[in-house]
Amino acid sequence: MERRSRFLYLLGLILVFSACASEPTEEITQAQAAYDEALQAEADKYVAEKFQAAKQTLEEAKAAVEAEKQKFALSRDFDAAKQQLTQVTADFRALAQEAAEEKERIRQETEQGLNEARAALENARALLSKAPRGKGTRADLEAMSADLDAAEQTLQAAAEALEKAAYLDARAQVSSAKEKISAVTQQVEAAMAKRR
Repeated sequence: MERRSRFLYLLGLILVFSACASEPTEEITQAQAAYDEALQAEADKYVAEKFQAAKQTLEEAKAAVEAEKQKFALSRDFDAAKQQLTQVTADFRALAQEAAEEKERIRQETEQGLNEARAALENARALLSKAPRGKGTRADLEAMSADLDAAEQTLQAAAEALEKAAYLDARAQVSSAKEKISAVTQQVEAAMAKRR
């Protein structure tokens, strides 16, 4: 009878320890779902560094789970991995929100930049029409006019990118167009200053 009691006691302990060391499948599923949500929100583009750090934490947690699975059943301890998975799940959810906010900020900034660039383009064209003309200036004026035409096409592409919610691309295009417009404006102003 005493042997049977010891056996049942040991069996009970084994079951208790086994239950404590259950794999964190639920936590992995939740972390993966949160990762997918962050990816859908384009966190990998709009908050890239933070997203990569969270992704690495997720991979480390999964690796820790796999390492624990290789151990003897009674010595498995998934607590650290569970905590890591719970934290990374919260991190990914926060990143999805942060990406949405950053995306909106960039959209607004780009729309404003696009309007400013269009106004600068009109001013540059008006200034170019008043640029001094004379011997040897025709080729320069044509080159500057071509630069403004290219800037206008870039702004059109930026507007299309904005419509497609490709805000990072649109921002880069607006910046490029502004640089071209500014360069032409400076060249014309320098030429006008020389003529005075």
